[in-house]
Amino acid sequence: MGKQFRKGGRGRGGRRQRDREGGAGTEGKSGNYKSDEWSSKLENERFEAYYKTQNILPDDEWPKFMESLRTTLPTTFRITGSRKVSAGLRDAMIREHIPNLREAEVDGEKGNISRQEAVSMIPPLLLDVQPHHIVFDMCAAPGSKTAQIIEAIHAEEGFVSGLVVANDADNARSHMLVRQTKRLQSEALLVTNHQAQMMPNMFIRERRRHTAQEQAHLAQVDRRQRSRAPPVQILRRGCQLLRVGGRLVYSTCSFNPIENEAVVAELLRIADGSFELLDVSAELPGLIRRPGLTSWKVVSIKGNSYDSYDSVPPAERTKLQPSMFSTGVTEGMNMDRCLRLYPHLQDTGGFFVAVLQKVKPFNPDLSAAQTPPVTTTTDADAPVEEEVKDVDNDADMEESLEPPSKKRRTDDASEADEADDEVAAEDDATGDLAEEGAGDGDGDGDADSDGDKKGKRRQRQGGEDPVVLVDAGNKELESLRSQFGISDEFPKDQFIVRTTNEVFKTLYFVSSTSKRVLAPPENGRVKFVHAGVKAFVRCDAARNNLYRVQSDGLRVTFPFLGDGRVVKATQREDLLALLQKEYPLFTDFTETVRTKLQKMDEGCAVIVYDPDVELGTAERRLYHVLMIPLWRAKVSVNLLLNKAEKQSLLWQLTGSLQAEEEKRRRRIENGRDAQTGRMPEPTPSNA
Repeated sequence: MGKQFRKGGRGRGGRRQRDREGGAGTEGKSGNYKSDEWSSKLENERFEAYYKTQNILPDDEWPKFMESLRTTLPTTFRITGSRKVSAGLRDAMIREHIPNLREAEVDGEKGNISRQEAVSMIPPLLLDVQPHHIVFDMCAAPGSKTAQIIEAIHAEEGFVSGLVVANDADNARSHMLVRQTKRLQSEALLVTNHQAQMMPNMFIRERRRHTAQEQAHLAQVDRRQRSRAPPVQILRRGCQLLRVGGRLVYSTCSFNPIENEAVVAELLRIADGSFELLDVSAELPGLIRRPGLTSWKVVSIKGNSYDSYDSVPPAERTKLQPSMFSTGVTEGMNMDRCLRLYPHLQDTGGFFVAVLQKVKPFNPDLSAAQTPPVTTTTDADAPVEEEVKDVDNDADMEESLEPPSKKRRTDDASEADEADDEVAAEDDATGDLAEEGAGDGDGDGDADSDGDKKGKRRQRQGGEDPVVLVDAGNKELESLRSQFGISDEFPKDQFIVRTTNEVFKTLYFVSSTSKRVLAPPENGRVKFVHAGVKAFVRCDAARNNLYRVQSDGLRVTFPFLGDGRVVKATQREDLLALLQKEYPLFTDFTETVRTKLQKMDEGCAVIVYDPDVELGTAERRLYHVLMIPLWRAKVSVNLLLNKAEKQSLLWQLTGSLQAEEEKRRRRIENGRDAQTGRMPEPTPSNA
C-alpha cells in the first residue's frame, strides 16, 4: 500500500456530505441538509455539536480531528499480493515512481494495482481469510474489498479449494462488480444479485462430511444498502448463513454510533449469546484505533437529544426506534472491542469495524424484537414499510427462504436507474458494465427470433442467463481438447456456459467448490450474474469454428496446454514486434519463433516469454513469465489483447509507451494537439 497524491473530491467525514451533518435524522441521514451550511472554511456547527454530544473523542483531540476533516483525503493504492509480479511492482514503484508520484503510471488494467482507500482495506484483513475458506461478501460492489478477499483465497499456487460469493442488490452495480474483479482471473468467484437481507440459501452438493473448508464459512457486511434495508436485517441474514465458528465483519464509513454500535448491539441482543464480539487488538499491530462507544445519545431530526426511548415524545417515535438507544443494552456486550478509525490518527478516512464470531446456532426470536420494527426512513425521510420473514436457517443452510412479499419486491430495472450517490463516492467505482452474464452474448441461436428478443428484454430488465454445467463427455469439449492438446489431468467437468443452446460460444471454467454450488437444482432461485473465468471462446465460421484461448483463464489453463500450440520466445524483440506492430509477419520474428509459427496450423496459440532466461537478475520491470494468446494467420500473427493491456506490457518491457510517444510526436509535427489529435481552433488573427 502506498500514497500517490492528493486530489480534489471526496472528503473524510464518512458518507460524504451526508454524515457531516450527523445529527440529522439520527442515522446519518441528511434531513434538512442545505449545501450552504458548510462555509468556505468547511465549518458546520451542527456537525460539531452532534459528535461532541456523542463524546466520540477526547476534547484535546477535537481540533486535530476537525483539521484533518478539512484536508483532502490522500489517494492510496494496493499492489495485488497474490501475484508473482507484486514484488517487482513494489520495487519498481519505490525506485521509479515514489520520488515523483504525481507522474506515476498505475497498472490497474491488468489487476496488478488497485486504487483503494486505506481504511477500506482493513475489514478483509480482519476477516483473516485463508485459501480454504468460503466467503460471502453481502454488499460487495464496487469490489475493492472483494478483490482483497480473492487475493487471500489465491494465496497458494494451483487450483483453489475456497470460494468467494460476492453479492449486490443493484443489478447494474453487480455487473460493475464483475468488471472490477474479473481482472483477478479467479475461477473461485461467484457474483449474485439479491437484496442481502433476503439472500436465498445456497446448497453445497456432496457434503458427506464437514471439512475445515466448510466450517470456516465467513461473511462480510458493508452497510451500503441502508436505503433499501436496515443494517440489522442484513446482518441477521448473514448470521443465519454463517456456520458456527465462522467470523463476520460489519463495517461502515461513518462516525455515527446509530449506524455503528447501535446496530451491533441490537444484533447481539437478538442473537442471545450465539455471537460475540472478538478482541482483535493484537491483530494489525500498526493500526492506530479507538475503542467502540458503550453509550451514546439519540438526536431527532428536530435536534432534540434523548437518552432512552421512554423519554421520546409520541410525535417523534415514528422516526426513532428502541434499538437506537444504548441505555440498559450494552452492558456485558464488550462494545469496546469495536474499532473506530479517525482521520487524524493516521491520515485516513473515517471508518468503523466490528468483528463477530458465531459460537452457537443462531435462532433469533423476532417476537422479542424491539418495536416498532416495520418502519424505517429513506434519505427523504419518507416512511417505508419493511416486511421481514424470519427463517430458522442454521441447520446447514438446508431451509429455503420464503420469497419476499410483493410489497418488498423491487424491479431490478428500477433499481439500476436509481441515482446511487454512493457509486461516485467509492474509490474504485469506475468503468462500464461487464461483458459477462446478460451481456456476453452466449445465446447462439437465431438472433432475430421472438424468443431471443424476449430473452434480451428480460436481460435488460435485470434477468440473467442460466448457468449450465457442461457434461464431461461433450463433443465440443473433446474437439477443444484436441485443438489445444489439453492434458487429461485438466478437469473435464468444471466448465459452464450461460445458455441452454446445444451450440455455445463461450466456455467458463469454475473451481470445484463453485461447481458444488452451481450444480444443485435447489440453487435455481439464486441469481448468478457471473461465475468463474472465461476460458475459451468459439470463433466464427470463417475461422472454421475454432476456439481461441482467453487471457482471463490462462492462469488456470496454460499448465495443461500441449506444446503444439505454445510458442516460446527467448528474446524481448519478439514481444516488441507483437506489441508495436498491428499484424507482424512471420519474418519480423527471430528464427526460433518464426520457425515455430511456420510449422503451426492456423488458429489460436500462446506465446510465452520468461525474462529470467534472457535478462537473468539484471534490473528490469518484468518479474514474471508472460503468457499471451495470439492468433496465427497464414503469414502473420495478432495479439488477442486490448489496447490498454498492450500498453501495460509495453511499459513493463521498455519503461515507456513508445507507440503513444511516437503518435504524440507526429501530431505535434502536423500542427495538431498532442493529446486529442485535433487541429487548433482558428483565432481572429488568422480566421
